[in-house]
Formats: sequence, structure tokens, C-alpha cells
Amino acid sequence: WLPTLSTVASGLVAAIGAVILLGWVLGLRPLILVLPTLIAMNPLTAGVFILLGIALWSVAASPSAEHRARRNWGLALAGVVAVVGALKLADYFLGLPFHIDRFLFPTRLNLPGPYPPSEMPPKYTK
Repeated sequence: WLPTLSTVASGLVAAIGAVILLGWVLGLRPLILVLPTLIAMNPLTAGVFILLGIALWSVAASPSAEHRARRNWGLALAGVVAVVGALKLADYFLGLPFHIDRFLFPTRLNLPGPYPPSEMPPKYTK
């Protein structure tokens, strides 16, 4: 049952990312909120969800020789996600001006709010 669970989980993660990214593309605020009481998910985070869903599906394939290429693609996608995370951590700790989380839809991410643009809040406040 574990292969089925990993397939369902990978599809769910990728679908959540796709719906939220579609919300950013179409400008539909209800689609970019994971829950109505939370702030909007960053579009790059949604893209990373899609990559992670595909990576999980690819790596969860059977270890046969015919699935080796698919597994390698999954590992490569996971590496891309790791690079995105490393760049964001470097931005936080080293003060780099790159701001990878503002890569997609930069003008929409600069809207006024209680938190810096495109930043995850430290905690939920009302």
C-alpha cells in the first residue's frame, strides 16, 4: 500500500501547487489561499510544490531498469528544489539581494500588507 500512498501524496502535492499557481496566473485570490484565514501562498512555493510532487512520483517508481531514467529526473527535480531553498536561506542569513521568492509575479507580490512582500509570516495573527 505504500506505493499507492506515495502516488496519491505526490498527486495531491502537485495538484495543490497547480491550483495555487493557476490562481496567481488568473489573479483569483481565493485560489491562492491554502485556507481562508492564512495569507496567500507565494507563487514560487506553489511551483516548488509541483516540482516536489513530480519528484516524489518519479522516485517512488519501482527500482527496475526501465524506471531508472524517471527516478533520475525525480532526483534532479528534488535538487532544483534544494537549490531554491538554499538560495532563500542565503537571502535570509547573508542578506543577498537576489530574492528568489519574488521571481514569479514580482509586481503582485509587492502589495501592501502586515508582512514584507512575499515573505512567510512568523505566525498567524488576527
